[in-house]
Amino acid sequence: ELSNSLKTSHLYAWSFFIASMGSYRMGQLEEARDYAQRYLKKNPEHMDSNFMLALIASDEGRWDDVILYGKTFLELLKCVEDRKDSVILETTMNEGPFVNTLIGHAYHAKNSFADIA
Repeated sequence: ELSNSLKTSHLYAWSFFIASMGSYRMGQLEEARDYAQRYLKKNPEHMDSNFMLALIASDEGRWDDVILYGKTFLELLKCVEDRKDSVILETTMNEGPFVNTLIGHAYHAKNSFADIA
């Protein structure tokens, strides 16, 4: 069973994701980015924050950031998949294919296919 501090930290992280997603859906990209970045400073391995920052960067045409946050998201997703029995589920765990699409679109927009790795 999860400790109270772990439950609280997960709820805290989830609240930042919900605030970021809500702002994003209302078209308030700066506010959405702020929520995601604020929690990412507390926990650089937070999948949901990396997902949101890749999504927002895509809408803004910031392709290098799409690649950066998208690849970080996918690396974290791989870690979660490798230790499924000991991980708190993240809201965006099923978004791997979508993030791969965002990254592909970013490379296409940059016309830098040689950089794909």
